[in-house]
Amino acid sequence: MLLLAEVGAQLKKVQPQILQRWRVRVDADAQVSVSSRLSRVQFNDHIPVLLNTFAKRLKSGDSPQQNDEEREVSEAHGHHRWQQGYNLRGMTREWGHLNVTLVEWLDEIEAPASARLLWAEFVATNEAEAVTRYEELLQSEARAKLHDVEAAFAELQEWDKTRGDLLRQASHDLRGSLSVVASATDLLSQSKISKEERAELASLLLSGVKNLSGMMGDLLDMARLEAGIESRDVRATDAGILLLTLCSSWRLLAEEKGLEFESHGPQTLWVEADATKVRRIAQNLALNAIKYTENGKVRVTWGETDDKQWFIQIADTGEGLEKSNVTPLAQDLESAAPDAPSANFQGQASRKEAGGEGIGLAIVRRLCELLDAAIDLHSTAKGSTFRVTFPREYESDTKS
Repeated sequence: MLLLAEVGAQLKKVQPQILQRWRVRVDADAQVSVSSRLSRVQFNDHIPVLLNTFAKRLKSGDSPQQNDEEREVSEAHGHHRWQQGYNLRGMTREWGHLNVTLVEWLDEIEAPASARLLWAEFVATNEAEAVTRYEELLQSEARAKLHDVEAAFAELQEWDKTRGDLLRQASHDLRGSLSVVASATDLLSQSKISKEERAELASLLLSGVKNLSGMMGDLLDMARLEAGIESRDVRATDAGILLLTLCSSWRLLAEEKGLEFESHGPQTLWVEADATKVRRIAQNLALNAIKYTENGKVRVTWGETDDKQWFIQIADTGEGLEKSNVTPLAQDLESAAPDAPSANFQGQASRKEAGGEGIGLAIVRRLCELLDAAIDLHSTAKGSTFRVTFPREYESDTKS
C-alpha cells in the first residue's frame, strides 16, 4: 500500500490531468453553465495552489490546522467565482465535482483510507471559506442594491412632491386668471360704465385670455415632456441666425416696457441642434427676463464655449430668484416661484410673487435634459443670469 508521502508526490505529477478531468465533469453539469465561458487559467483559478497545499499535507502525514495563507487562497477563489457571475449552487457543485474527481483518482492508485479522510477534511475546510467569502460579497452587493433602491425611491418621492407643488401653483395661477376674466366680463355686461372704462376692461379681458392660453400651453408642454412623448430632432443649424431673429422680437418687447436690450454673439454659428427646442428654451428664459424686470436691461449673449460646446446666456436686472450663488439648476428651477398670487387688477406682481414661472422653468429643465444641455443659474437681488451650454455634436440624431 502506498504511503501518504508517495500519494502526495504522485498528486504533484498528475495535477494537470486531475484539473482536466475536473473541468470535463463541471462542463457536463448544466447547473454550472458559467464555467464554459472561462479560459483554462480562469477556471483553474486558485485550485492548483490548494492541490499543492494538500500534497504537502500528504507528505507531512498529518492534518494541520488551516493557515492564514491557505485561508486567503480559499477566500480569493470565492471572490473570483462571485466576480465571474457564479451563483452559490454553481460554486458548491464545482467543489463537489473536484471532490469526486480526486476521490476517484485516490481509488485508482489504491491510496490508503487516511488519504481520503485527509482530503475530506481539506475540502470541508476550504470550501467553507470560499462559500463564506462568496456570501459576504453577496450580502454586500444586496446592501448596495438596497441603498440604490432607497435613494431612487427618495428621489421619486421628492420629484412627486415637486410635481405636486408645480401643479398646485399652476392651478392657483389658472384660478387667478379665470377670476380676472370673469370679473372683467361681468363688468363689461353692465351698461353704466364709461367708454374709457369699457376699453380698459376689454384690454384687461384680452390680457387675461392670453395668460390663460399661455398657461394651458405650458401645462400641455409639461405633460408631453413628462409622458416622454417629446423627442429631439437634431440637424445642422445656424444658431447665430436663429438667435439674431429671436432677439429682434425680444428687443421690441423690452423697449415697449422701457427696458434696455442688448444682444451679442456671432452672426453665424453652425452646430448640431434641435432648433425648435433651442428656440423654446431661449424664448422661455428671455420672455421671463423681460416680464420680471421692471427697470434696467436684459442682455442676451451666445457663442462657442470650446470646440465641443456652445452656449446661450440671458441676464436681467430684475429682483432675482432668491439665490445668491451659482448652482446647477436641477434643484433651483423646481422652487423658482414657490407661491402664486391672488388675482390683482392693480400693477404687476414682482418676480418673487408672480405665478407661472415655476412651470416655465421646469419645462426649460426638461428640455435641457432632452438635449443633453447643462443649465446654470446665478441670481441675486440685483438680477439673474441663466446660462445654457449645449453640445456642438450628438452621437445619435434622435432621443426620446
